[in-house]
Order: sequence, then C-alpha cells, then structure tokens
Amino acid sequence: MVALHQIKKHYSHALETAEANSDDIAFPINRFKLCAARAIILGSLGRLALAKAAAEEALRAADETQSEFRHHRQLGLVRDDHKDAMSQLRRIASA
Repeated sequence: MVALHQIKKHYSHALETAEANSDDIAFPINRFKLCAARAIILGSLGRLALAKAAAEEALRAADETQSEFRHHRQLGLVRDDHKDAMSQLRRIASA
C-alpha cells in the first residue's frame, strides 16, 4: 500500500521492514509483494539500479507457476489482480 499509493512519509519504514523480512519468504506472492514494494519505492527515490533489480526479481516471482510445496503447487502464486503493479514493474525493469 505504501508503495502503490506513494505514501512517501512511510518509505523509510517500508524499506526497513522489507529488508528485515527478505529472508523469510516461502511463497512467490510474498516475494513478489516485497520486491515490488522495494522496486516502486526505490524508483520513486531515484535509486534506479536497485529499483530495476528489485523489479526484475518481482517479475520473476510473478512468472513462477508452482510453489515449492510438493502437495500444494498452486498455493501462493501471483494472480491477475496485481496488473497495476505489474505495469509499474515492467516500466521500472525496462528503464
């Protein structure tokens, strides 16, 4: 929400939270959301190289077709309801 709604006063806290939780991500949707938020915030702050890397990572998570859980392969995948974020990420990744 902070990234998509450009709530700049919370950018610092959002980036800190993303960094603190970056090692504990089991599902593609969680990786997507974390990396998408980082990409959008970093892009807004003018940190374009880091934003591009995060956008590319988010797009890779969105492309995943199976989760790592053997008996729940469809659990936690990125669905079509993230089209707005995907558009922003593609712009950032192609910059």
